[in-house]
Amino acid sequence: HGDDTLALPFYRMSTEPSDSASVKIEKAGHYCISFIEGEDDLLPIVYDTEKVFGWSTTLQEPTGLYTKTVSDIVANPQYGAAKTSSAFAAVEKVTLSPGESITITSFYGEA
Repeated sequence: HGDDTLALPFYRMSTEPSDSASVKIEKAGHYCISFIEGEDDLLPIVYDTEKVFGWSTTLQEPTGLYTKTVSDIVANPQYGAAKTSSAFAAVEKVTLSPGESITITSFYGEA
């Protein structure tokens, strides 16, 4: 994780993931920005996969969300160094009336 701004994280693996005798340092990385359409603020990004999925490596069940709220995850440290990161837009609190909806827009990229 190359930037401590949760609303605009830039993250990368520190080395190339390969089974090789040589080590290649990664300089390029990825970014994600998200927002709720019609609002001005960017949403915080959860980039630490373990915060959402816990120790489950299948990434099929969000066991991390069984014991913590999105607000808890955003308020506490995330770790993205030396592991494969992810990017989830963190909507901390929304109340919708029946039939009401919101649109979350996300842009993902590589730099």
